[in-house]
Amino acid sequence: MERWAKIAFAVLCAGMAVGALVYPTYPNYDSYYSLLWGREVLDGQLPHFEG
Repeated sequence: MERWAKIAFAVLCAGMAVGALVYPTYPNYDSYYSLLWGREVLDGQLPHFEG
């Protein structure tokens, strides 16, 4: 039973990898700004909320 679980998990991971390659996604506005604000916080600055 444990062997089948490992095989099923491997197939699921392979399917997700193929799906990510076939149907790429692109970050939207919120994704870009969460990365930008995270970088500002790591640099010790307050996040900027205005455009």
